[in-house]
Amino acid sequence: MYDWVAMPLVLWAAEVTEALSGGSGWFGAGLLGLVLGWLLLRHLPAKDAQLEWLIAGHAKERDDRDKIRAQTEKEQRAEYKETIQTVVNHCHVEMERLDAGEERRHAEMQASFRELSAAIAEMRKAVAEDRDARRKA
Repeated sequence: MYDWVAMPLVLWAAEVTEALSGGSGWFGAGLLGLVLGWLLLRHLPAKDAQLEWLIAGHAKERDDRDKIRAQTEKEQRAEYKETIQTVVNHCHVEMERLDAGEERRHAEMQASFRELSAAIAEMRKAVAEDRDARRKA
C-alpha cells in the first residue's frame, strides 16, 4: 500500500555517496576544506602553543622542586651537623662528669683502704699483745 513512499526512500538510502564530501557536493568539499584549514591554521598551532606552555610549566615546577630539594638538603645538613655537635658536646660533658665521679670514688676508695689498713694494723697489734699476754701467763 505504501510501496510508492518506501521504495524511493530505500533507493535513496542505497545510493553510493561520495566519501570525501559526505554526499553534499561542492558544499561538502568546501566544508571539509574549511575544517581541515581550521585544523591546520588554527587548532594545531594553538595545540602546539598549549603543549609548549605545559612543558614550560612542567620544567618550571621541576626547577622549583629541585631548588626546594636543594635548600631542604642544605638545611638538613646544617641541622645534622648541629645535632652531631650537640651529641659530641654532651659526650664531653658526660665524660667529664664520669671522670670527676671516678676520681671522687677513687679518692673515697683510697681513704677507705687507709682506714681499713689502719684498722687491720690495730687488730694485728691487739692480737700480738693478746698473744704476748697469753704466753706470759
